[in-house]
Amino acid sequence: MPHDDIALGYQFGTTDDMLKCARVLISTALFDLSSAKCQRSFESCERSLTIRESLLPSYHVEVLESVQTLGEARLHRKTFTGAKTLLQRAIVGREKSLGPLHVATLESLSDLTITLLELNELSAAELTGRKALEGRQQVLGYDHPDYLVSLNIMAILSQMKGDYHDALEMTEKVLEERERLLGLECPDTLMTLNNLARLKFQMGDLDFALQMIDRVLVGEQQSLAGNGYDIQVSLSNKAAILIAQGHFLDAESVLRDVLKMRESALGPSHASTLFTMEALANVNEMRGETDGATDLRQNVAKLSNGREWLPEVGALLRAGLLFD
Repeated sequence: MPHDDIALGYQFGTTDDMLKCARVLISTALFDLSSAKCQRSFESCERSLTIRESLLPSYHVEVLESVQTLGEARLHRKTFTGAKTLLQRAIVGREKSLGPLHVATLESLSDLTITLLELNELSAAELTGRKALEGRQQVLGYDHPDYLVSLNIMAILSQMKGDYHDALEMTEKVLEERERLLGLECPDTLMTLNNLARLKFQMGDLDFALQMIDRVLVGEQQSLAGNGYDIQVSLSNKAAILIAQGHFLDAESVLRDVLKMRESALGPSHASTLFTMEALANVNEMRGETDGATDLRQNVAKLSNGREWLPEVGALLRAGLLFD
């Protein structure tokens, strides 16, 4: 955004000016989140919250907006425990200040549900996800985009629990409505197609899953800039399908493309990069290339520097599922 550097660097004198600065910082943070600039968004959110907490009561709607947005930034940075704490605080505050059925309260519930899914806390996610879904149905209606977000989250939950029949029913409903409301090439529609392809893969319908994921990738390459997160996940799903079909060389080629994307976008020691290297090592083992697998795993150990990196990946990426 054109004013973010000014807002970040300028020292405002009056209370009114400082609150205006905080508003600019939140707008900047949301823009940066939409552009996958998670670290920059996080920094803007932190400063906005610091300003507002110094000037306003803890349950003021603007303080809670900063808490919510900082929780979102932590979610996208994959610091899930911190995101959970912030989003729980936003829910408590928004329920008190705005009411349990306010759209902002339901937004916080929805984001908390995603965070709980990332942490693989499925029972807790079911409670918050159901509450958000029912609230959005009551306030917004069945064909509102936010209701479809919640229905998609509940479909993901069912998929992660192994309730494939329920997941299929909900995912197909979300897909039908998003195609009608948003069009075939909308990123939200493509997310739903990715999740449906992953579900069909889990149900053993490999040929259909491969056809669908190829359709997703064509759409993502046309509608999304660069080699972003969604494309990386969809390519990883394609590799999983190819592995299940016994096409190990093709799967390795796809995973090497994903590895290059993640090394470039995230860095060699990022958990998602290490996760891809581990997947490549597994494919090498399947091909009988034990030396290659050993080299990759040694590289993972070196780059991780002894830290427990797998929880940083998040359960949704490990499951090949996308949320909006």
